[in-house]
Amino acid sequence: MSCHDLFDDKVDYMLNLHMLANMQFKEITEEEFNQMARLFQDDRDDREFKVTRYLDADELKSRKRSERKNLIKAGRYLTKEIVTVMAKDSEEAMTKCTNAIEVEAC
Repeated sequence: MSCHDLFDDKVDYMLNLHMLANMQFKEITEEEFNQMARLFQDDRDDREFKVTRYLDADELKSRKRSERKNLIKAGRYLTKEIVTVMAKDSEEAMTKCTNAIEVEAC
């Protein structure tokens, strides 16, 4: 099996029964685990996303009476709202809002 190390040097391993057993059950310390986990951490900066979502009944009730009355007069019981959310990607922005239906980057 050919691999590349941290310095992009090619390293070849011969995989046999004994080598696989040693690789599979190697116990590492918490410090070694944290060093490896640091390689996979998401270090992207948050950016703005516009999320279109529906207001649910409880949110609509919590709005000001005049605003709620205007929405009901207009016949808009399912009210759309566009909010701005800070997130790393569109999937994270979608999960940050309840009743989200659409996400677009700003």
